[in-house]
Amino acid sequence: MNYNESNVSGTSWTRCRAVTINNPLSGKGAISLLTGQPIGPNCVFTEETAVALDTETLTFDSGACQTLYVPSAVIQILDPATNNPTGETVTQQNLYNILYSLYIATAKARDAANPVK
Repeated sequence: MNYNESNVSGTSWTRCRAVTINNPLSGKGAISLLTGQPIGPNCVFTEETAVALDTETLTFDSGACQTLYVPSAVIQILDPATNNPTGETVTQQNLYNILYSLYIATAKARDAANPVK
């Protein structure tokens, strides 16, 4: 017998909880177990399962997937509300440029708020 057991109903789904972008120097970084060579730039998506019950939503880590950085690879843009293609695309190089720009803008804002004395 389980303590305080009750029947529940709800909905569950998988979502991306975190994105880790690895941008090692050439020849550095994680090593492939298959080839013994450095993996190179990649992006890891950590997933979680969310379970919505009547009164709360529970989450737990449930997996991950990753992609290697291929500058010419094309990404089809999806509408997050519908998951349908928007008809737009972007290359991984364009995404890299956008994320690089976000990093530099964020670092400069931090530095401006905390000038070195």
